[in-house]
Amino acid sequence: MTTSRQRASGQLAPRGAKKTARGTVKTETKSARSAFHQTSNRDYVKKMTIEVDRDLHTELKMIAAREGVTIREIVESYLEQYVKNHR
Repeated sequence: MTTSRQRASGQLAPRGAKKTARGTVKTETKSARSAFHQTSNRDYVKKMTIEVDRDLHTELKMIAAREGVTIREIVESYLEQYVKNHR
């Protein structure tokens, strides 16, 4: 006859849990920020949301397509220039 502890020892631990040398399960604790953080190879980039006039966005989108760049690249270059001039 097996005990419930023996039966449970053969089961998988919850995700994020690690077994210690004695066979007990230790669950890793995560901060709220790390729980929602999406890892990427662009962790140095910060996302920013802005609101612009619909017609302005349409014009900007057409210009970007015509020049073969993204709106992000256009905005980033102007932001870099602004920060450089106002240091």
